[in-house]
Amino acid sequence: MTTANPVLQSASPSPQQTMPIAIYASIVCNGLVAIVCVLLALQFLTFQELDAQNNPLLEQLLRLGRPVVNFVGLIVLVPMAVAVFSSVQLLRRRISGRYAAMSLQYVGFVLSIAALIHLWGFFLSFEIIVDGIMANPWMLLGIPVAYAIFWIGSRFPEKGIWRGRLELAGILLGMGTLIVVLFLANILTFANNILSAYANPMTWGATLVAIIFGFLAWRMLRLGEYFGETQDQSAAWQGWLMLSPNIIGFTLFFAGPLLLSFYLSFTNSTVGQVPEVVGTQNYSDILALEFQWLDNPEASRQSVMSFGYTPLGTLDLGGRTLVVGAKDALFWISLRNTILFCLLLIPLSVLPALGLSLVLNSKLPGVNFFRAVYFLPSVAAVVGTALIWRWLYDPTIGFINYAITQLVNSLQSIGFRITDP
Repeated sequence: MTTANPVLQSASPSPQQTMPIAIYASIVCNGLVAIVCVLLALQFLTFQELDAQNNPLLEQLLRLGRPVVNFVGLIVLVPMAVAVFSSVQLLRRRISGRYAAMSLQYVGFVLSIAALIHLWGFFLSFEIIVDGIMANPWMLLGIPVAYAIFWIGSRFPEKGIWRGRLELAGILLGMGTLIVVLFLANILTFANNILSAYANPMTWGATLVAIIFGFLAWRMLRLGEYFGETQDQSAAWQGWLMLSPNIIGFTLFFAGPLLLSFYLSFTNSTVGQVPEVVGTQNYSDILALEFQWLDNPEASRQSVMSFGYTPLGTLDLGGRTLVVGAKDALFWISLRNTILFCLLLIPLSVLPALGLSLVLNSKLPGVNFFRAVYFLPSVAAVVGTALIWRWLYDPTIGFINYAITQLVNSLQSIGFRITDP
């Protein structure tokens, strides 16, 4: 018992400890979040179709059907439940309440930053900067030159005078290059667009929300010792924090659309029409098959099919021909192509990859050069590589066509009769 008591006591704060102000602020913030979520949920769940005409968000959701609106209303209640749970646990000085509050504040901070980026018109302004940089690409040469000077300086002895001077020169050159590049890239226009966005009160609101959530999350991060947080618990939430960008992106851009598609599969959704639930009718249509005997060899396969069915193929069974038809022939053809693709892809991708991995881990002559060439596409940016090859293949200014032309001209100059392709 003597060995267990210290461990149990470290899992929660001592009752005599004064509760930090950050916890009270988090409880108040949780209460505001719960109230806002309840009001939003009521608006989603109880609105009338006439009310949607004055609300663009509700109007867009209503086009997907009333069940989607109700589902969104229920989803909005999830942060409310987390806020209530967090407040109760914080009052009980439980570390689970701290984690719930940190999660809620982090998500609120991310969503408010996303709203700010939209309100700032960030991407349009960022395009202006990119265009400015592309108009003066030679200025970027200062960055590798600065890095080279800094690297050369780091080769000198630590106490040598040249090391400090060269490193400082590299840093100053890099910073100067960055300032000049941003100035030539219309950074002032970018800043002016952001400042102009604050004429909209919503921009001020999103900024205030981001500051509040960010400050509270930072303060709660520093309360690990107060709640008796262990090293394992600290490593766990830090791991989830590192995974959070992927989790949020997966939820918004994959899980959400996938769930919406699953719902639409039970409706008669078409372009320009509000979906209505039809149950499993769509699944029964695409899976419907029909089998008919073709007694007359000279008759067409379609002649023995019922109305709405398309022949997929035939089977010869005991001298008789069995015709297989489907209501949705494209689905079955796509399913067949997918199965064939998987059956061919797995052997053709796994076996060569296994062979290349054996070569990469072997001690054959020249294997280091092969490793460098093999991994070069992995470390190169896909977009940059694609643009470079697009320029190389350009019919007017491409280096490949230029080299071909120069080679043909050289051969023609020594008597070869070759036409420039």
